[in-house]
Amino acid sequence: ALFAGAAAAAYLLLRVLRIAPAGSVLGALAYVFNAHIITIGTNPVYLAGMVLLAGLPAVVLSAASGRRAVRRGALLLGASAPFLGYVFVNPPLVLMIAMLLASMPLLAGWLDGRVAAIRALRTLLLGVPLLVLASSYWLIPIFLQLKLDATSMLANPSSWIWTEGRATLANGFWLNN
Repeated sequence: ALFAGAAAAAYLLLRVLRIAPAGSVLGALAYVFNAHIITIGTNPVYLAGMVLLAGLPAVVLSAASGRRAVRRGALLLGASAPFLGYVFVNPPLVLMIAMLLASMPLLAGWLDGRVAAIRALRTLLLGVPLLVLASSYWLIPIFLQLKLDATSMLANPSSWIWTEGRATLANGFWLNN
C-alpha cells in the first residue's frame, strides 16, 4: 500500500507540475522503482515519508493553482497527521518534509505568479496549525520526552577532566583531541 501510495503521490505531484500523463507515469515509476528505493524499500517509515514527500507538495500546489480549494488543501494537510507521526520515527525525514512544505509558496510563485504564491501561503497558514493540532497526540509526548532526554544524557562535569587534559594544541593539530 505504501509503494502504491508513493507512486500515486508522485504521479499527482507531476500532474500538478503540468507534466503530461505519460511522463507522469514514467516519473512515478522512477520515483518508486529506482535502485535506491529497491535496496531500502522494505523500510515502511521511509516509504511513508515518500508518500508525504510527494503528496503534501501536490496538495499545496494544487490549492495554489486553483484546482483545489484552499480549505480543502488545509484539511488534507491536517489529515496527514497520522502519517507524519509515523514518519517521526526518523525525525530528519520530518524536518525535510517541513522544509519542502515551507518552500512551496516560492515554487508556486515561480510557476504561476504572485496570486498562486499567496494561495499557497494561505493553504499553509490554515493547514499547518491544523496539522499541529491533529498531531498533538504524538507531538506533546515527544516534546516531554525530549525535555527529559536532553538533561539525562549529559555527562556530569567531573567526567570532563580527562577530556580537558587532552585538549592540547598538539592533540588538536593531530585531530586526536
